[in-house]
Amino acid sequence: MIAAMYARKSSTDHRHADLARPCWNERGFMMTTSRDQDPADRRRQLLEDIAEYLRGEFRDLEIEPPQLPERRIRAMRSSQLVHDVYFRWEFLDDHEDPIAFLKRWGLPRRMRDNGTTPVWVGTAGLS
Repeated sequence: MIAAMYARKSSTDHRHADLARPCWNERGFMMTTSRDQDPADRRRQLLEDIAEYLRGEFRDLEIEPPQLPERRIRAMRSSQLVHDVYFRWEFLDDHEDPIAFLKRWGLPRRMRDNGTTPVWVGTAGLS
């Protein structure tokens, strides 16, 4: 059963993606999101939710509003960059609750460790 969940779908299965859940994206992998929502609006909302989460983790810093299309969130002190994080489109598109993954992966700790060196968030984790 689990193997079936992670199996790749063929390109002909996309016609039936809207009829059954879970959805399969154009790369043939299972998605946990709905195809009904506009991708740009959904990405923007997810980045805003992540920025709010980071505001709670970095209370002494100003977390700038997410920047699209760069997929970037910056933590600033006065006008100086303290932390920088970028999100890959695949991470935003493939997860309904990305904050759970960020907590599990320890994003705030990695940002502190990296300082001003950007942290990249993708489907495989942090880099």
